[in-house]
Amino acid sequence: MKLQLTSVLENGELLERDGLLYKPNSTEPLTAKVEQFDENGQLMIRYTAIDGKKEGLFQGWYDNGQLKQECTYVDGKLDGVKQNWYRDVSLTLRSRMLMARMKAWLRLAVLYPG
Repeated sequence: MKLQLTSVLENGELLERDGLLYKPNSTEPLTAKVEQFDENGQLMIRYTAIDGKKEGLFQGWYDNGQLKQECTYVDGKLDGVKQNWYRDVSLTLRSRMLMARMKAWLRLAVLYPG
């Protein structure tokens, strides 16, 4: 899958070097809103990069449009509540991250009869 960058590249790809994101053939770390789409045009990932690092809200979706993951980055590190969902919209994991270290978590399971 290729990353499409709004207002940066059309059908472009991102490169990661030393933990930072770059546009191809660039020496400047990326600052942009990043959106990744599948081959059908369905939005799969959305986040913001500042100085080559993820910053703020990160969201990922299943191919059916259902939210898959939501978390927050500060200076390129997970920070805050991270949540994951199953395709059927039930919450599977909620964790509290502090500068990329998990401080607490709650794993939820769906039990099926039989």
